[in-house]
Amino acid sequence: MAFSNFVLSTLSAAVSIALSVSSSHGLSPPVVSWVSNPVQPGQVLLLQGCCFSNTTSVSIVAGDGQHAKVTPVQISTNSLKVIVPSTFPNGSAYNISVIDAHADTTTTSEASVVNAPDPWWIQGDQGATASPGGWLRVVGNCLSLPKSVTADHQQPSDSMWAAAQTAVQSRNLSALIQAQQILSMMLGADGEERNWHTRTTPTIRLTLRSRIVGAIQKESKEPITISAVAENVTLTSAHFLLPASLASGEWLVEISNGAIGVGYIPLDSFVSPSEPHVDSITVQQPRAIPPEVFKVSAYGNHSLPCNLRDSSGACKTADAAVQAALAAAKVNGGGTVYFESGTFYLSQPLEVSPNVILKGESMATTAIYFAEDTPASAPVLPYAYFYLEGVANWTSSGIRGNWGIEDMTIFVTAYHNYVVHVDNRTDGFHMQRVRTRVNAWVFSDGPNTTHDGRWQNYSWPGLNYNTFDHEGAPSYAGSSQNSLIMLNGKNFEITDCDLFADVDVLQFYSPGYPGVGHIHGAQYGYIARNRIWNGGSSHFMNQWQQVLFEHNDVTGVSLMSGGQSFGTGPWGGFCHNVHSAGNNIQFTWSNDREVMTFDDAGGSYYGPVASVQGTTLLTAQDCKAPASMEWGGWAGGVIVVLSGDGLGQSRRIVVAGPYGPGVTGAQTRKWIVEKPFTIPPKAGDIIEIMPFRGKSVWEGNQFTDTGPFQFYGHATDIMVVKNTFTRHDVVAMDGQWRGWQPATALDKDIGHGSERLRGVANNGMQPNLHIQLLENVVAEGNNIFPFNKSGGGGPYPTRTGNYVIVSSGCESEGKNCPSNNNLFCVIRSNRLDSNAGISVGQSNRDIVVDQNSIAAWPASATSPILVDARSEFVYVHNNTISA
Repeated sequence: MAFSNFVLSTLSAAVSIALSVSSSHGLSPPVVSWVSNPVQPGQVLLLQGCCFSNTTSVSIVAGDGQHAKVTPVQISTNSLKVIVPSTFPNGSAYNISVIDAHADTTTTSEASVVNAPDPWWIQGDQGATASPGGWLRVVGNCLSLPKSVTADHQQPSDSMWAAAQTAVQSRNLSALIQAQQILSMMLGADGEERNWHTRTTPTIRLTLRSRIVGAIQKESKEPITISAVAENVTLTSAHFLLPASLASGEWLVEISNGAIGVGYIPLDSFVSPSEPHVDSITVQQPRAIPPEVFKVSAYGNHSLPCNLRDSSGACKTADAAVQAALAAAKVNGGGTVYFESGTFYLSQPLEVSPNVILKGESMATTAIYFAEDTPASAPVLPYAYFYLEGVANWTSSGIRGNWGIEDMTIFVTAYHNYVVHVDNRTDGFHMQRVRTRVNAWVFSDGPNTTHDGRWQNYSWPGLNYNTFDHEGAPSYAGSSQNSLIMLNGKNFEITDCDLFADVDVLQFYSPGYPGVGHIHGAQYGYIARNRIWNGGSSHFMNQWQQVLFEHNDVTGVSLMSGGQSFGTGPWGGFCHNVHSAGNNIQFTWSNDREVMTFDDAGGSYYGPVASVQGTTLLTAQDCKAPASMEWGGWAGGVIVVLSGDGLGQSRRIVVAGPYGPGVTGAQTRKWIVEKPFTIPPKAGDIIEIMPFRGKSVWEGNQFTDTGPFQFYGHATDIMVVKNTFTRHDVVAMDGQWRGWQPATALDKDIGHGSERLRGVANNGMQPNLHIQLLENVVAEGNNIFPFNKSGGGGPYPTRTGNYVIVSSGCESEGKNCPSNNNLFCVIRSNRLDSNAGISVGQSNRDIVVDQNSIAAWPASATSPILVDARSEFVYVHNNTISA
């Protein structure tokens, strides 16, 4: 990044643009459309809306009744920044009203509640549902707030810390026990230092929805109130254990965060275009797997030592016995195919029918080896997959897969397609206590070589993400192998596994297997407590929806190990509701080393509004078609307002305009959104229509020797909280201007228009909205940096040097662009310990940089907080800097 375009920010004070906001809106009352949650006493509160002027003030009422009328420290027509009085209580909600006083008239906004719980989605122990005696997770923002320090949570003194260190070094048992007691006071459950505040306790209130039985309404039971499990409560997540006696049925969900002055907030979650207002959780008994067990040993030779070889010299296989056991389970309607202790050599894939579990004795004692194949001889289908013979369309048939793999080790030592494929018609999959050792390069001397007659993969593993062409047909010519686990479908769980692969470990890319069309999204997943060793990317989360990715240990194990992606591609659809927490992720080297990226989202429209009536919006010009309707089209995407009174608002798309042969351009202009805009856009206001990525959380993760963590392209409603970055590249809000080329007649016929005109490129503004970076730690700002090469020998130069937390706009692309790349974002209470700074690049608006601590900054270096003069309404407040 060229810092010559930056100006030195004033430290511990406001960076304000001198302005006088005229009352251009006449006497229209001020309107608040969004507030920055959470906020505590002494911190900057950011309000988004319209009709603010230089006569505006803000009324703040705390939950205990304290009241203050506060003068904003910065004002624009669309935003206010105010500082919450330091005398107000912690752990409190605040009632906010904006007052615009004129000589003869005073107008007041409707009240907004700050620090109220904001539940984004819920998930049960069965994914989309929960079971009696199971659990329920709520993910969102402000689910719990810090309170004042109590006598039961005193901060250990320096002498206690020194005693703990001495005890650990001594290796004495009694001293270690004492050290553990001290450290338990000093460290949280995740091993990080406590912030010395207790937290408010969230509760949920469940009410059984009334049902009509015949002509009689069945009465609801009394509401049930459940408190969260204390050790599993954070700002963004709350975990609840459900009573075993909880009745089956549909339960309405409300949540309270326990803050002073706030009650229960009803759930209202956008899950999909067909479910835009989910307000409940269905409680039901777990789906039963038939109890019958089909032991492989009952069907013939099964576990054989490899010194028993066939006439060709290969190990004798257990194919016949295994296939017979699978067939018996299929006839039975399901059951457990049991692999006893031993070694099983297989030359055929495991084709699993509904309600079948593949189970070994343990990952230490049961091992399956799949045959060594070349790209020409490897099965088209993966080694373990769900498939129902003779059913061309599983959706219309009503048959959905429910299967699992447990307690075994899987070895693959040559070319492979997907090893485990969870098809997109799967409803219910689990993989528990499974070890994989998948390495096509065992004994190899390099690509395109043989060793003892073993032909290896044709190209370096982990470089191609998809061996299926754009029509979904398998394509192998010159291709590299595919991922370890292809995740699609609904309600899946991968827990307590040890997963090694020379390619991507977890991936979604919507392949088209026989009888299986494209459908977007891996939905309602729980991936936890796994050891992941990735040769390619650890996980490629394209169009994932409602996924908990928690407490995994992820290590790149090749020179080309990559990071993680979270996105939609440019084809449409949406990716949202992902919670990544408590993971330890290290070593990303390949490509541009992104440990997390969104990438360009694609888009349908950038231009003026024609009209808005309620939830119906008409564009003034034709809209672009999605690249493929098989990815869901634009439904589930988002409309973002980029100018006018409603600047920064967004609404999810429920119904998108039609596309295809015979569709006129005018028909593409009509869109229906989830709910009315708080401030309806006016004719001529600029909007962007595109896929949605957001409503997601990264909390309490550790990133070590990793590349950029960035929201490159569109992102809305993102929380990045209490993560630790060590020798890491950047943490970047990175909204993008991609240029714009209007739709043409070619767009109307799917598959025959230009790719560049079908919303794949030249697709307008890809803004970041409502991103908050809170209480993160940059332990070491130094990282791998090609200081003597502009691109490090490749096309992806490191852009920022040691400026680790960045709001960069579009200068990384080397071009000028319209404003509003990053809007209404907060960088607060982060700790940057060594050679790390904060920069706000060009073309951004309404960014708050508040109460960050920067240490070990070289005295001779440029200021660690930089603000580009081409950004507007950036407010820098109460940061501390030390050499």
